[in-house]
Amino acid sequence: MPTQYLTPEIMYETFGEASIAKVVTTTGVDFEAFLDGINQEIDAYVGAAVPLPPSEAAIKVVQAAAADLARYRLFRDAASELMRDRAEDAIKFLSGVAARKLALPMPADDPTTPEDESGLAYVAECGSAQRRMQRDQLKSW
Repeated sequence: MPTQYLTPEIMYETFGEASIAKVVTTTGVDFEAFLDGINQEIDAYVGAAVPLPPSEAAIKVVQAAAADLARYRLFRDAASELMRDRAEDAIKFLSGVAARKLALPMPADDPTTPEDESGLAYVAECGSAQRRMQRDQLKSW
């Protein structure tokens, strides 16, 4: 079973129940199965970057992109240019997540996430070699 990024309730809250219900009724789509397919697709992107199931925080980060993609596909031929643009942005975002160019929050108890004494995950600091010429050396130059 895929991670539940989207449910009918989330779609209704995000885009309005009347709008979504009208399209679902008009197209005759099985809305639960449709959202299950979207959730599986999102899992493919997210699963390339983090272990599944992702943290609740990661699900929240991805939800807006998932909703935009679902709405565009649900509306099909009736989708506006704005819906198309938002769906394209969602795919770019999800592709960035899958390529690990964009990071998702990891659960605090994940053994692959190093932590310090505070319980917060940390990131290694990077540096470079010392400059050959310092500012005070350049004054007379």
